[in-house]
Amino acid sequence: MSLWDATRYGFSPVYWLQLAGVPVVFAERETGLTLPSGYTSEDGSLTIDGSAEVGTEQIDRTNGSAVSLSLSFKLLDTATVRTWLRRWSKKMALTADLSATATAMTVDDSAGWSNGDAFYIGIERCTIGTVAPGGTSCTGLGRALVGTLAHEYKTGTTGQIITDRPRFWRGRDVILWASPCDASGYCTGTNLADDAVMVWRGRIDEGPARDVDGFRFRASSLDRIPARGLAGGVSGTLLDSDPRVAVSQGWQAQVTIRARNAGGTYVWDYTLWLEPFASDSDGDLLTTAEMRDRFVTAMAAAVSNASAGADVGGLVWSKATGQYTPQLAIVADATIEGFEIFVYFGSVDVTTAWQPTPGGWDGGNLKLYSAAGGNPIEPDIWAQPAPPGVTVTVDDGDPGNIPAPGKLRITVGEIDFVLSYTEVAAVNDRAYLTGLSVPPGTPPTKANELDGATCAFIFADEGAMPLLMLRALMSSGTGERSATYDTLSRGQGYGLSEDVIDAASFTTASEPVGSMVAEVTSGGATFVEMFGGALGLFRKAVVLRPDADGDQLLTLVDCAPYGAGYSTTITDTDLLSDAGDPVLSAGLAPSPNVLRVLRHFGGGSAVDIWPFVDAPRVEADGRDEVEYPIPATDRQALWEVAGPAAASHLAADQTAQAIEIRVGPWIAAEVGDIVRLELTHPALWTWSTSPGAPGYTGQARVVGRRIELQSTAVVLTLLADSGVAVTSLSPAAAVAGYDVAAAPTYIDLPLGPGQGYLMHMQAALSDAGGNVWLQHYVRGGTETTTQLHEISAAAESGGLCRLTVASTVGGHSLSLSTSAPSYLTLPTLDGAKVSAWQAMFAHVDDGTIWG
Repeated sequence: MSLWDATRYGFSPVYWLQLAGVPVVFAERETGLTLPSGYTSEDGSLTIDGSAEVGTEQIDRTNGSAVSLSLSFKLLDTATVRTWLRRWSKKMALTADLSATATAMTVDDSAGWSNGDAFYIGIERCTIGTVAPGGTSCTGLGRALVGTLAHEYKTGTTGQIITDRPRFWRGRDVILWASPCDASGYCTGTNLADDAVMVWRGRIDEGPARDVDGFRFRASSLDRIPARGLAGGVSGTLLDSDPRVAVSQGWQAQVTIRARNAGGTYVWDYTLWLEPFASDSDGDLLTTAEMRDRFVTAMAAAVSNASAGADVGGLVWSKATGQYTPQLAIVADATIEGFEIFVYFGSVDVTTAWQPTPGGWDGGNLKLYSAAGGNPIEPDIWAQPAPPGVTVTVDDGDPGNIPAPGKLRITVGEIDFVLSYTEVAAVNDRAYLTGLSVPPGTPPTKANELDGATCAFIFADEGAMPLLMLRALMSSGTGERSATYDTLSRGQGYGLSEDVIDAASFTTASEPVGSMVAEVTSGGATFVEMFGGALGLFRKAVVLRPDADGDQLLTLVDCAPYGAGYSTTITDTDLLSDAGDPVLSAGLAPSPNVLRVLRHFGGGSAVDIWPFVDAPRVEADGRDEVEYPIPATDRQALWEVAGPAAASHLAADQTAQAIEIRVGPWIAAEVGDIVRLELTHPALWTWSTSPGAPGYTGQARVVGRRIELQSTAVVLTLLADSGVAVTSLSPAAAVAGYDVAAAPTYIDLPLGPGQGYLMHMQAALSDAGGNVWLQHYVRGGTETTTQLHEISAAAESGGLCRLTVASTVGGHSLSLSTSAPSYLTLPTLDGAKVSAWQAMFAHVDDGTIWG
């Protein structure tokens, strides 16, 4: 029995909440029960009396987003609360970047910190294993503790500051729980979480704000996060298309040059050390021209340092056949017959040469030729130029968020095209892109004509739409949120943990959303802007609802005003009338009469626009238009499904009733569910069958569910009785196994897509409140009403749906043969064995049902 069931028998909830990173359970009163792992204390300071209802008020069916209600709560002014809200007492700062997986960090000063101390960096809570001697490093870090997530932190930002108490409260995750309490005030169970129900989860938006007796907070529901913008896009100006190399400050070149006379004796012998990048920073991007200039300067300094100016002059670069060749100026000396030159760069022998005179002498300059490869700068200095690239000066956005591989939109004059690249190196306000390719048909443009062009990076992702949605929700750039879906660069996703998302609801989504291939751009966009058009047109929504374990998860649900099957039946006895009329409102749902489907992808404008118009309604009511932008890459595929979807909107929406009813919290009706209503309330009427009679009997879609925390009353928002009736076909499941062919005690079926067969069988048993019957037939044979199996239970077993058989009628035998395999389906009415729930399913595709 759950908490909500228990409220019917005198139990009441005690609310408590968890704040990410704070190891304190804040409860309405201290329970004395064992706390969840990682939590060290309980404080009875929570009050939720001032909060309005929480939950989903309704689904915005034009874009598939949830209009959800915020949680307001207060923490009373207790010693524990004051301890956590006051200013920190210890502080240090990173002196080197910290990755999301690092377990050691370098800091400016760890004096005062001890082994085992907890610390906060950003939202994340961590612990120190060991404070290393010297006061500038800590090792053995514990990361992402007490409900927080690991991030990466950069020096030069506020993210580098480390404190012993939280610096930030906004952005922290909140989970509200309810535990059952009996009439004597005793909370059940040994552990606080034993019988607890997760009521709500979200993220702090406001607070703490001082109140008379405590501190107020406001938190938004988790399903409001997809309505927030992602990291802004990155745009700028194309600086040039010169090749660039990321240099290192410590790179050195060793040049040994010796002059020899005719007798083989050295006239002079110098070893010169060049440090061309000593004034640069590691990773600085230099063009080959800039690098050549630095070598000229470095050579002059090396000659001076070696006091070799009387014999060796400066370095010059000679360009011939498109390649630069270094030359040294040598002071003329008639006794010199030849030279030996050795150049080492990073211990690699770059040039080994013996130059007799006068062949290698060119007006007093000695040519140096490359003799070996493998050095860091050979592609740009000593040998052929590097592969082409372009450099962008970033004007707006964070260069660190630029994805790789990626796309760059370039606009120069009337030319507008997209350039693809495979790698990016970003330093300060510049980004150097390599591995370039342009789409076929791009107008020819000389490299120097692009200098100064306006450009913007396209944060793109392409694939099946459910996978795009999951990557957008989970990607953080760290790979830590999900091994499967956290694959995009930082800024391309919300960085939500896989633990708060029902991924299966996305990956098993029905067509056409389930397989539609799309391309979305996320720079500065919201999840709703990227996917809202498809969700709205195909009647899907992303909402917060409990899974089978009771965890509140972001879930992809259906929100069409029609559907097959139902999760529960709501009758007059389920309505709550103590606070007023249990039917709070009734009317027609919003119904546009013009739909415009826009196909666009890759960050471009619409390439196809298809209007669907209910002309008679426009003439009668005026134009009421809604647009559905769809990022589909396949024009034909979208066209084939857009028409039927638009037609169903125009047909169903204008007659759908919007209903709000107040029920007890034990009613198993969540957002996205289909429920069956058997109500006699006079505000309701059955448009499709009996408009003259009060009340409504039929199915309805739950598009909103909110709970009043003090009274626990639940308000359901429903859509009912539309002009379109949709029924599901009866399942026809191939028998996968059994123990006895003639009179089995169990029969195995496949689980089905998304465990559909298992869920169907369990729902049938639950709704019937007892055993149900299934009909046996052999594929290709004639169905009869005499071959039946009575089923008493359904459960997963060894990856199959195992049905427990109570009895068998018909004297038939099951078969697994490939030529005539056995199947199970729902019985028909003429066999007198079909339950009310089973009778709603169609047995043929003409839309008729057994009921």
